[in-house]
Amino acid sequence: MNPRDGAGPVAVVGDEPREAKRVEEPARSKPNLRKKQRTPAPLSEPLKVAEFWKSRHRSETVRLTIGRYNDHVVVDVRVYLVARDGRMSPSKAGVCLAVTRLPELKAMIDKAVRKAVQLGLLDEGRP
Repeated sequence: MNPRDGAGPVAVVGDEPREAKRVEEPARSKPNLRKKQRTPAPLSEPLKVAEFWKSRHRSETVRLTIGRYNDHVVVDVRVYLVARDGRMSPSKAGVCLAVTRLPELKAMIDKAVRKAVQLGLLDEGRP
């Protein structure tokens, strides 16, 4: 019968029980919990995904592009203005997000469309 039940390992030397010395295990290195980053496909120039005229005056468009910014792949939704020489130039109006946030942006837009249909601001059958 153990005189110190439940107290851990016991070594008996002579007549007197003593606690056995605990041997410390060497420290284990912590596993790398970061996700491995995938190398995205190279984007030498921004890829224009979609564009529409903001108004019927055709002086501004809303353009969605996928490109790089500071070594990050981003999705950019921005207003472009028609310059005097006829070229489109980006304005400050817009939003630029990491491409990984695109599903969240889609969910927000889908929710806004459902709410607009519910309030009668959009036709249900309109794409």
